[in-house]
Amino acid sequence: MIDSAYYVVATTPTSDETRTELARELANSNRRSSLLNSLKMERACGIQTFKDLRESNNTNFGGTKALKQIPGFGLKQAYLNDDETEYIRWMNYAIENPEKTHAERVEFGKQFTRKLDRSDFRFSITKLLGFSWIPLAEAVDHCSAKADCLKVILRLQAEGETALDDLPQDPYTNQPLVTKESNQGWKIYSVGKNLQDDQGDFTKQAFDFSSPPDIGYGPFQAVSADQDEN
Repeated sequence: MIDSAYYVVATTPTSDETRTELARELANSNRRSSLLNSLKMERACGIQTFKDLRESNNTNFGGTKALKQIPGFGLKQAYLNDDETEYIRWMNYAIENPEKTHAERVEFGKQFTRKLDRSDFRFSITKLLGFSWIPLAEAVDHCSAKADCLKVILRLQAEGETALDDLPQDPYTNQPLVTKESNQGWKIYSVGKNLQDDQGDFTKQAFDFSSPPDIGYGPFQAVSADQDEN
């Protein structure tokens, strides 16, 4: 939807009222709140998984009475309790830090992974469930970056280059979005997951489902089409 909105404002004469309304809609879209709600739901599903395993409600694991007859069942329960504690700690980090940048999440994830890897067979459920929220957060970063780039474009069309004095922060780095001017016009973009400025490279290889090197829009003219006609 954001891509379609950019295409319209970049190629079609649009009124000041239309651009103002679009900017208002972008400002009112709270992607972080949606991420937070999704993370809480993810945590609840994970906790329910541990509950099913512990109480053996899931038919795949038989009944609790049968499981208690297995030697070492109490020890396995203790491992399961530790596993759940670690899972909740990891998910609480995600829920309590929705504003963390991609780079900060990756660094914490590396530390967390090293701890899990040292545990051998312990925390096996956390290893399966604990990282499922990261792609969700990355998708929010991607959409946020595009939305913020479009906001800058709308301001450029309304205010000219003075709008570049106060740029939104790149959700991947917490640094200002990058701007580049050429003979073809302006590019506004985020550095993306690789955290490198690829000079506004928005291309993707065929059959590549990952994000492009940079995330944003351009080149486009700073003056809107209707202003240019006037």
